Amino acid sequence: MAKHTIVLIPGDGIGPEVTRAARRVLEAAGLSVEWVELPAGASALEQGCENVLPQRTVAAITAHKVALKGPVTTPVGKGFKSVNVQLRQKLNLYAAVRPVRNLPGIKTRYEGVDMVIVRENTEGLYSGIENEIVPGVVTSLKVASRLACTRIARYAFRYATRRHCKSITVFHKANIMKLSDGLFLECARKIQEEEYPNIEYQELIIDAGCMRLVQDPAHLDVLLMENLYGDLVSDLCAGLVGGLGVVPGSNIGDDAAVFEAVHGSAPDIAGKGIANPLASVLTSSLMLETLGHPKEAQLLDRAVRAAVAAGLGAAEPGVWTDVDLLLGILATQPRPLVVARSLMARWRLYLADSYYGSLGHAGPAAWDVLEGRYALCVLFEYAATLGVIDVAYTDPRGARDDYRGLWGADQYPCLSRYDGLAAVRVNDLGAAILHDPGALPGIGLPMPRG
Repeated sequence: MAKHTIVLIPGDGIGPEVTRAARRVLEAAGLSVEWVELPAGASALEQGCENVLPQRTVAAITAHKVALKGPVTTPVGKGFKSVNVQLRQKLNLYAAVRPVRNLPGIKTRYEGVDMVIVRENTEGLYSGIENEIVPGVVTSLKVASRLACTRIARYAFRYATRRHCKSITVFHKANIMKLSDGLFLECARKIQEEEYPNIEYQELIIDAGCMRLVQDPAHLDVLLMENLYGDLVSDLCAGLVGGLGVVPGSNIGDDAAVFEAVHGSAPDIAGKGIANPLASVLTSSLMLETLGHPKEAQLLDRAVRAAVAAGLGAAEPGVWTDVDLLLGILATQPRPLVVARSLMARWRLYLADSYYGSLGHAGPAAWDVLEGRYALCVLFEYAATLGVIDVAYTDPRGARDDYRGLWGADQYPCLSRYDGLAAVRVNDLGAAILHDPGALPGIGLPMPRG
């Protein structure tokens, strides 16, 4: 894999913790990278900078084209402009892209959610043009240009085509804002008709679109909208699948890209070791894809989904311990993934043939839970085989009958002892891997017999 130079902005609050976790998992996935660490947010002021977004940080992103950013804090009431707004405007990051989908193991009101919100990032009401007309009366100007509307529409259709999405839905309020939102619709229609007739196209007034989202979000694919609508709807959609802590985010321009988890800096839990880096790790997968490593991005994405299905790291506010992180790193390695797939395939056949009914599961929907539980056993056993964790059990024979029935303790011990787990900790070798994933020994996982 080619070596990349990436600007790292740790950010504030839990930012340094979650970006450090993302770095470890990226390196474990095989990314060859030189990190250029630079400040932004409140931490930049603490380091003696005059602005929350130092010019040297902007210059580095301009030079290296890509940045991984943690959540930052902009001091309120002190005259500083938002770091995120400054980045978007100075680097012309015109497309905010946020994929939203269900993760196995995180139960929500909705199933089958898999959509992408594409938001125009530079204009609209966020242009920041406000005036006091007369005392007590103010106006805020909504800006829409043909250049920006056409650019974001073309980006959305190109994105949908490359990822084999079927449809784009534009959210708007052109029935009221006939000129600004009318121009947005005009540009989107023109791009679809002239350049991307392969993509289905529809329009929804924003209030009706939001109602559709909470009624049946699974039938929507790519959503395209202007700045303010995109800001609101992207957070609404995150709530459909578990919250801001389980969705990635990116800000894309023609000459640079900044990848960031969209949750806040959570200063109240900073330094306590309970920050969940899930969103930052998922964001890293988006970055890998943009850097031209789709296979590694898919590997990392599958590893994260398997880890979440197995119960590693809860939804917001969540806890992701060093043990969870270590198992997540192991899950990015080819060997345990191959073994896990093989074991799960055999296990599924075994259940389907002789054990499905006695477990009392209602149908195929139960497979996510069962396979997630088994994936965790595989990762635990692999970690134990490598000697990177120390595990203590209350009762080696205390497992439930359904696990003992699948594989005997002599064949695959973790299955019969996991329910008796008393304590697990990362030992010195495991800590070395957390510090440097490249130190992971190449020890294979033994296959169960039979």
